[in-house]
Amino acid sequence: MKIYKYAICFLFLISCSSKNTNNFLILKEAFVDWYNKNHLTNNYNFDVSYFSLINNLSSMNYYEDISRFKLELSQINKNELNSYNKIDYEIMLSTISRINLSNTSLKNKNNSFNDVILNIYNSFHLIINDNKFSDFNKIILLEKHLPDVLKYLSNSKENLSSEYNSKLISQFNEYYYILNNYLNHIVDLLEIDQNSYNILFENINILRADLKNFFNWVNYDYSFTSSNLSFLEKENNYYDLYKNNLFENELYNYFNTINFLKNKVNILKNNLFNESLSIYLNFNDEPIWVDKSDTLNVINWVVNNKIKVSTFNADDSVEKISENYKNILDYYKNLNIQRFDTSTAKIILKKDYNIHSNYYCHGSFVLDLYDNNSLELNDYFITNLIFEKIFSMHNIYGSLIGNNNSLRNIENELYSSGISLFLYELYINDLSEKFKLNKILFYINLIKKIEIAILQDQHNNNLDENKITEAFKTNDFFSNYLVDIDPSSLNNSNILYLESILSYLHLLNKYEEEVLIKKKFKKNEFINNIFESGYVNYYTIN
Repeated sequence: MKIYKYAICFLFLISCSSKNTNNFLILKEAFVDWYNKNHLTNNYNFDVSYFSLINNLSSMNYYEDISRFKLELSQINKNELNSYNKIDYEIMLSTISRINLSNTSLKNKNNSFNDVILNIYNSFHLIINDNKFSDFNKIILLEKHLPDVLKYLSNSKENLSSEYNSKLISQFNEYYYILNNYLNHIVDLLEIDQNSYNILFENINILRADLKNFFNWVNYDYSFTSSNLSFLEKENNYYDLYKNNLFENELYNYFNTINFLKNKVNILKNNLFNESLSIYLNFNDEPIWVDKSDTLNVINWVVNNKIKVSTFNADDSVEKISENYKNILDYYKNLNIQRFDTSTAKIILKKDYNIHSNYYCHGSFVLDLYDNNSLELNDYFITNLIFEKIFSMHNIYGSLIGNNNSLRNIENELYSSGISLFLYELYINDLSEKFKLNKILFYINLIKKIEIAILQDQHNNNLDENKITEAFKTNDFFSNYLVDIDPSSLNNSNILYLESILSYLHLLNKYEEEVLIKKKFKKNEFINNIFESGYVNYYTIN
């Protein structure tokens, strides 16, 4: 009898557990479907207006959807899920939190007239440069898209809020002229006869006229009043929300992690100095050590006399970048990683109708030879550029997506960036002795990223770009201008470096433990495991 009772109880538990799992799987599927309809992903259907996404960011329906998903997820008992579904539960929860976080950031920002131009530009750029569509399909999509562009531009005046800023207006004017130029090049980009598509070009001409009116309004009539998006009120501390989400796991403690990062910086600086000194002494006498500046002078000497001097001509840049890129891809090809995406991103030079500089989109990396803030024509800096901009966004992305689990195809750029840092370190460490200079620059850039993450944490109550930039420049390590500081890289409201650093450190730690010490996996098996897992929370990779 007792056995019978226990059997009934066991069956009941299984039934409950099964129901709980089924409910979660249904919820997960609904969430992924909603996400792909409301965000720009590989699965986004351009038959739906691009501007529906923009408008959703200030839509109560969008916030209500998020709230409902969060509520329904809270009804799922995570402990009754198997280990695989537990990870998916955490991915879904963190994705919802990330969306809320992003929207909180938007709530605390003004919508500027620059955003209007950028959104219009991006809406065309994403369609025209999407390799999934034929030129004919692109024309059809553009014809359907243009009325939405006109409507968006007409309505945008009501949703603006900016304080007067001459730099902002100057940038707006620059963007305006580039966008106009871009509209002129649509004929060439799609290789079509303008006379054959009267409706499309009539609407483009209407858009040009409306843009001109908008330009005049911004420059001569705009009153710089506060936003009328009254329901978008400032919420709790943005960074605290981000931090709580990031450390919602059993492996990593916030305070311990911040202290670890501070110690890590000191270790990296020592490594950097040791590597630099071994090169310095080949050309100089041993310095007389007086204070910290003597150490920095050694590193500076190597950077200025050995790294920065090895420049190549702008005309050779595409060839040089392609050559370096091929070497990196060959290294990983030779590791025989099953899930590694070996395809090559196309490297093209920026045209006068491109707004963005040194960026990746739809299989192409647009290179700006004249962007002095973020580009040095040098083999060492180019390697860094490839890992940050091309390898991360093309090859790593291509290796992570295509997962049978559609939830794990939802992109997280900070996780990709962390993986890229990890793979960059493996690459650097496997290079021969003659590539020491690559390692030195890697250390400098890694220190830079960690220092920014720490500064962002220190200024968490007021994530102000200017304050963090100034704090960074007064840091005794970087005040000597070991590397040129690109202020845009410190735009902390868009990039919170802590997540990519944590992803990198976790992967490095697990690699050392599972591959180097325990020898549980070979190098290629470990990397393949990362790619097979797709976009997951950083701490779930073993």
